[in-house]
Amino acid sequence: MKKKFPNTTVEETAATATHYDTFKQSIGLGNLLAALTQKNGSILPSQTKSGRSLTIVVSTMCYLAVLAIIANILIYKSVETWTSDVAKQVTVQLKPVDGESMDEQIKNARTILDSTPGISSTSILSNEESLRLLEPWLGGGSLLADLPVPRLISVVIDEANPPDFKSLSQRLTTQINGASLDTHRRWQGQILRTASALRLISLGVLALISITTIAIIIFATRAAMASNQEVISVLHLVGAHDNFVAGEVQSRFFMIGLKSGLFGVVFGMLTYITLGLLSTSYLGTETTQSGFHFLYNSSSIGVFGFLGLFTVPISAVIICIISSRIVVLRMLSGVL
Repeated sequence: MKKKFPNTTVEETAATATHYDTFKQSIGLGNLLAALTQKNGSILPSQTKSGRSLTIVVSTMCYLAVLAIIANILIYKSVETWTSDVAKQVTVQLKPVDGESMDEQIKNARTILDSTPGISSTSILSNEESLRLLEPWLGGGSLLADLPVPRLISVVIDEANPPDFKSLSQRLTTQINGASLDTHRRWQGQILRTASALRLISLGVLALISITTIAIIIFATRAAMASNQEVISVLHLVGAHDNFVAGEVQSRFFMIGLKSGLFGVVFGMLTYITLGLLSTSYLGTETTQSGFHFLYNSSSIGVFGFLGLFTVPISAVIICIISSRIVVLRMLSGVL
């Protein structure tokens, strides 16, 4: 059985087309499409010194925005890696005590740890390994060797079923003289607070860049309207509406925002890869690593972070379109 569809009259089709044309005119969609396809020109000259200067300035803002986003992603991923590693391990510290054998202390601590549920494995650091941990702060030599250096036991915990740290700490301190449990929670909290502050700073930089870009577009739009006042007056005389003039102006700024955003992403990624190559060479890591390694390495921004950088040209286009349109319409209405 054939489905019956409602008949559409010629009047309804014409009314729908009229509404669509009105919608396109109100937001300047036709002008934006024309700017992309280059079907017609804009009332603003496409190649001027001021236009090129504006593109350079907005490109610089987009470049700084890309760097701020990359820094934000790197901070987040680095902190996530550090804290996840810290959360997997705790440390038992055994201080030398007069009259107590260090070997006996280590044996008793090992017995307590092995009998505690939630502990996956333990690893006793040798005295030489403990000394190497102190060398960056105290230096090497015979002085460090003569100091009563505590012995450390690295404990890997079961993340799915972690032990009761409070109970474990009480057992160690009461049964073994000089023993203490370090869960690294204080150090982890300091890292998280520092990372949060740095991320807030990067977000603040992004906000300042956005505000600065909006101010630049506003001044550029006012200057463009003032320099082309005669052309706009002629367009009004021949019957051009304010929406048409606003669409023509915003189509020009649409292209500026798109080009600037893409330039910012390209140069931002080149800077990121170049710094990655330089750091790889400086740190003396394997020569097989290349700049593209930083696109998918666990400590890099990753592929999704790379794709997220393209929010910059999208945001630049939106800022340019909305800012220029609002300024043009308010100037034409006599508010500005």
